[in-house]
Amino acid sequence: MNCGVSGSSAPCRRPRRSRKTVLNAEPPIVYADSSALVKLVIEEPESSDLATYLATRETVLATSGVALVEVPRATSVADPAPEVRAETERLLSSCLLVRVGNAVLRSAADLASREVRTLDAIHLASAQLVDADEMLVYDKRLRRAAREVGIAVSHPGTAEA
Repeated sequence: MNCGVSGSSAPCRRPRRSRKTVLNAEPPIVYADSSALVKLVIEEPESSDLATYLATRETVLATSGVALVEVPRATSVADPAPEVRAETERLLSSCLLVRVGNAVLRSAADLASREVRTLDAIHLASAQLVDADEMLVYDKRLRRAAREVGIAVSHPGTAEA
């Protein structure tokens, strides 16, 4: 499966996993929106809990191609040091990147939830496209919208539901 920015133009969709595949311990796809990825580079109140949460699980970390813009911009505003930029690039290069193509854009436009912002709708559509098992997200509106479409949501380090 190639959802990378430089991959094929075909939509990225992970085949539905059979019970046998699940029993063979295929790593789950955990989709992280940009706010979660920023917490892995810039120290924020939830950063430690999020890093521990991910370190204790074998996962495939996925995100949208929009994170290639959102995350470096946010981390460079918080800390313009070259080391932070390098860490941001390392993190993003380790992620399964979901191409922001027509399939994602159409899906984002068709989302029933009217309360999510445009880029959040793209993140949610991207998570759906890769059949994410879980979504790491800290925005309350996006959490609600993800739950509405049946994606499990986590936000380590917060007490909020």
